[in-house]
Amino acid sequence: TARRLPRAHRGAWKWPEPRLTYDNGRIPEALIAAGALLDDDNMDADGLDLLEWLIKTETGERGFSFTPVGGRGPGERGPAFDQQPIEAWAMADACLRAISVDGGSLWATGLAAAAAWFLGRNDTGALLYDHSTGAGYDGLEAGGVNLNRGAESTLSALGALQAGHRLVRAPVG
Repeated sequence: TARRLPRAHRGAWKWPEPRLTYDNGRIPEALIAAGALLDDDNMDADGLDLLEWLIKTETGERGFSFTPVGGRGPGERGPAFDQQPIEAWAMADACLRAISVDGGSLWATGLAAAAAWFLGRNDTGALLYDHSTGAGYDGLEAGGVNLNRGAESTLSALGALQAGHRLVRAPVG
């Protein structure tokens, strides 16, 4: 049931697990969605609080600096590589969900930054979306991009960019 979703911890490391690992935005997104569906303000608040913490934790100097394949734990700062496109998509979806229940500008900014990660607003300034084919590249490495273009990466790019497009078409406000 929704009540079994992991909740934020108290203190500096709010994440409900010892490390950030994979597809991280899905936990706060699930809390926010379940809170809205169940009319549970505490669950909503927990999801929004956890998402705010995740945005702050994964924001670097040039935009998002997402958790790499090896994960990220307390005290570890970016940039670190191999950052995965699914992180940007999960962040975009979580921010879009947060907008639907809260409407705060932090969520719109986070959503725009997650989409922009594919367009070069990332730790290396590299494009992770191929405009000519519509494909997404498989990861951000210290020296640029992993040039593989798998289905997960393409779906991640298209999903995050589509979420950003929704924001532009229907601004919060």
